[in-house]
Amino acid sequence: MKELNLDFGLLIAYAIPGALALAGAAHWQKPLRDIFGQAYRGEHEAGSLLALATLSIVAGMIISVVRVSTLDHTFEGAFTFSPKGIAVLSLLATVPVLGVYARRLPKHGLDGSILKGHERIEPDFLVIAVKKRLDVYREAVNSDKRPYQFYGNAIVAILTYVCLVVPTGFGGVFNADRAFRLSVLIISLVPLYTAARTSHNRFMRAVAALNT
Repeated sequence: MKELNLDFGLLIAYAIPGALALAGAAHWQKPLRDIFGQAYRGEHEAGSLLALATLSIVAGMIISVVRVSTLDHTFEGAFTFSPKGIAVLSLLATVPVLGVYARRLPKHGLDGSILKGHERIEPDFLVIAVKKRLDVYREAVNSDKRPYQFYGNAIVAILTYVCLVVPTGFGGVFNADRAFRLSVLIISLVPLYTAARTSHNRFMRAVAALNT
């Protein structure tokens, strides 16, 4: 019997961001709220989990299309920082959590003026196959492409979640705990974007090298 080959990295890159976006949509759609509720309570366990997993993957694929059409293009250009921008980075360096990423920016190409990007490059599978580099390409996919897909999809999913949840006021129940969780999601956009941009650029450099 032929073995079923599942790409768990691909599932994670789609399913987790998709589930977050669905959680936001559940504030507007009762059927989605019912599915989440059944999965949380363990009712109709197999059916509710399968439905939630399927919907999450589909939502993740839609999110991925949005990411490719929008966010990925920002990875191609270089960031130029004015003196005021550098001053802001210096201020962020003193903030817990955010300071870690602000201090790391110089190590990733920011010399006080520029943070380099990388244009999108499609793999030339004929060259890669002829030169027997498929294993190296798969490693690059697992090490960098899947992470940048997940980070980028997570950014789109968080923005989707916030846009869907805030107008409803968390279903009429907005307290300090939910405000804190919403703040954490919004703040996480900074490290997620940094990680997505870094992984994207590493993968594109790897593809460029494999194509030669």
